[in-house]
This record gives sequence, structure tokens and C-alpha cells, in this order.
Amino acid sequence: MKMEMKVLKTLTRMELFGFKIDRKVHKELTEDYANKISDGERVVQRLVGDINLNSPLQLADVLYKELKLPILIRTQKKAPACNEEALKLLLENTKRKSTREILQAILDYRGVAKLYNTYLVGLTKNNLLKWDDKVHCDFKITGTVTGRLSCSEPNLENIPRDGDIKRMFISSFPKGWIWQADYSQIELRVLAHYSNDKNLIRAFEEGRDIHREVASKVFHKPYDEVTDKERKFTKQVNFGIVYLISPPGLASKLGCSMNEAKQLIDDWFNEFPRAKEWIRERKESIITTGKSICLSGRIRRLYGVDMESKEGREAIRQGVNSPIQGGAGDITKYNMYRLDRRLKKDGLKSRVINNVHDAVMGDSPDKEEVMECIKATRELFKEAQVPMRVPLGVEIKIGRNWKDLEEEKLWLKHTKGIA
Repeated sequence: MKMEMKVLKTLTRMELFGFKIDRKVHKELTEDYANKISDGERVVQRLVGDINLNSPLQLADVLYKELKLPILIRTQKKAPACNEEALKLLLENTKRKSTREILQAILDYRGVAKLYNTYLVGLTKNNLLKWDDKVHCDFKITGTVTGRLSCSEPNLENIPRDGDIKRMFISSFPKGWIWQADYSQIELRVLAHYSNDKNLIRAFEEGRDIHREVASKVFHKPYDEVTDKERKFTKQVNFGIVYLISPPGLASKLGCSMNEAKQLIDDWFNEFPRAKEWIRERKESIITTGKSICLSGRIRRLYGVDMESKEGREAIRQGVNSPIQGGAGDITKYNMYRLDRRLKKDGLKSRVINNVHDAVMGDSPDKEEVMECIKATRELFKEAQVPMRVPLGVEIKIGRNWKDLEEEKLWLKHTKGIA
């Protein structure tokens, strides 16, 4: 609780300072996305005929009556669902090429429309873009059950990682820089800490690419011979393990067979047996006590935990994941607060301005202060509020706007001679 109260001070400073929007870029993107929406609408109408894509009733008629697709999800009122989850599930379970093309076109249209309505016209329509050309987000310290922060008005966590929407987010200073410190594979590191799995800890201690390192173990080949495809497969397995992914779930993500997915998960647990044992122990503890405890001592209570029902198994899955996800969130919040305090203590103009999952973002007036922030970040982010069994790694990127962030080494090379 003491830590949460300290973090609240940092969140207040973040909200008051805000994140600046380049109004010129905002206008360009608004026009561009309006055109994309029109293009997307034409693509769908070319495939299914005249339809109002904003009408769930018309869309349901096309999907479930004309195309005769199975009803996999229903709304609370028992009507056939047409939301993003339903469309993605239909896409996963449909093999007919023409139908897949229709579903993908609708999803593409929905994705563009959502960004347009949330981050472009939504900012002005909902009065979120203020007189100072900034958005002042609402950061909630109790917004999630795991203890991670949540963000709204607008929610900056839902902007696509590589999306061009990020281009309009700039420094508040005339020639300033945006920087981001992102914890590297922190959830896997927290799992290694909890489980004390020697193989997983060793993989982090050696400071190598964890996904390639694990792929070399799973695919039984030298580290340098691991292909990009094998690394990509293993990355999905690594992160899937943290969320107790099932063979069907992994198969869907990787586009492989159920047997291949099961083998990948089995191979992972064979390589890291103590992690497997820790997960088993957590499941038993949750069934017995009905609660899950994370790194900072936060307790999450779970109800209806049992292995017999779908809801009970989901509660257990959430209980196992909660200390991992919550632990990662606790470490990030703890060091975000410490960094904010350090910048203030050192009399810097730089400010912490945003938190996105395991990343902390800041805004600096010049290169000299960026270097001070990087130095402080590398020093502070190595620690957690409890001694960790694994080293904590952080990746730092810098740029003039949120989209065009560069890795530290590249940025230093490209800004040589720039103040």
C-alpha cells in the first residue's frame, strides 16, 4: 500500500504534465484514416454488396444467413455476435478462401475505424485534446485485478505497436526528445525468479537473446543455427507459458498442428522443469486457498476455483498468471516512481509522461538531459523492491516522436553533433 501511495504522486505529475500532440500531423492522419475507412467500406461492399458496416443486424444477416457461418458467440441478449472476438473466431474456424477474405476485410475496416474514432476524431469530439495541445490521460492504479496500471481518456496502451498514430505524439519542448525504457522479457524473468529454475536463470544471466537461446534447447541445435522462424515459434511459446496457453491456443497462434503445439510446450517444460513444478504448486495452492499473492504482497482472491468447470479452470489460470503479470507491473511502477523522484531531485526539466505495460516513457528538452535520464534509468531499473534471482534488462529508445524511436546506439550515431 505504501508503494501504491508513492506511485500515485508520480501518476498525478504525469497527468498534469500531459503528452503533446502535433496538431498538423493529427490533421493529416485524420484525413488519411477517413480515406482508409472509405476504401475499406468499398472493399467489403464489393465482396458482399451494399451494407451498413456499423449495423450489427445487417452484418449478422450477411454472416449467419447469407454465408451460413456457425454462431460461435452470442451477445448477452442471445443474438449472434458480430464483435471483433466473434469475427476472429470465425476466421480461425473458416477454411473457405472467399469467406476468409470477407471476414478479414471486415476486421481491417473495423480496426481502422476504431483508431479513427478513438485517437483522431475522438480526441477533439470528446474534448481530450486540450488547449495546451496535449492529452492528459487518466492513469488508474486500481484499474486492473493484477495490479498493473490502466489508462483512459485516451487509452494509450491500445495504440498498435508499429502504428502511424504514434507519429503525432511529440515532445512538449521545442527541440525535445521522447524516450522509452522497456523492460526486456520481464514476465519470463519474474517466472524465473519465482520458480528458481536454474536453466531459465542461466539463460538470462548469460545475457543472450532469450528467445533464440530457448529455441536452441527446444529444437536441439546450436544457438547460432536457430532460424528466425524457430525463434518466432519459441517467442510465442515463451510468452504463452506465462499465460498457461493450451495446445489449441498455441496452434492457432502459430498456424501449426495441435500435436506440434503440444510438443513445443512439452519440450519447453522438459527444458525448464522447475518452472513446470512451480506452476503445478501454484495451481494446488489456488485450489486450496482461493487466492494468489504477487511480488509486493498484493493478494488477489479467486472464486469458483476447480478443475471440473471451464470457469474454474480459467480462475486457476488467472491465479497462476497474476503474480507473474502483477510482479512485472510492481517492478515497473516501483522504478517509474524512483525515476520520477530522481529527475525532480536532480533539478531536470525532463519528465516521466507515460506507462505502457512494461515500458516507462519520458520527455526531455535536449540531448544532454536525455543522457542524464538514460544514466538514471539504467542505474535504477536494475533493481526491484525485493532482491531478484535474475538480472533485469531494459531496452532504451529515443526519438522526436513516439513512432520513430531508435535504439540508443543508433540514436547516438544519428545525433552526433546535435545538442
